[in-house]
Amino acid sequence: MAGGAKTAKQRDAALEAAARLLDMGSPGSIVAMTLQRQHGYSRAQAFRIVKAANEQRGSEGISARPTASEMVGMTQQALAGALAEASEAGDWQSIVKLSRELREALKANGSITTVAGPEPDAAVDTVMAVKAAHTREQ
Repeated sequence: MAGGAKTAKQRDAALEAAARLLDMGSPGSIVAMTLQRQHGYSRAQAFRIVKAANEQRGSEGISARPTASEMVGMTQQALAGALAEASEAGDWQSIVKLSRELREALKANGSITTVAGPEPDAAVDTVMAVKAAHTREQ
């Protein structure tokens, strides 16, 4: 477990936090990311808690369904806030994780597509070969 074993009280607090965020219409991925950052859960644990909170809310008849554009906006705001916090704290490991999450979120909504790389440039290749040969000689 990330951050060590959690007590039942800590898990209940995380479950309540997840339920509150879901009630506000936050997407599950954002709720899971918040649980990871603020409660110290691993990604898998956070998503299990989100699932449990959704099931609890479903049994109570609660369902908040934000639109796709609202979800994208919430995702961007949450990631921007998390990246700002990590930058201020100098937590480079979190910045890498958050960047990965942002990339995956952008892929999921189609904002990032695969594009072929630039055409090979003979002049650049020649310069790189000369530089590599010069480096080996030294």
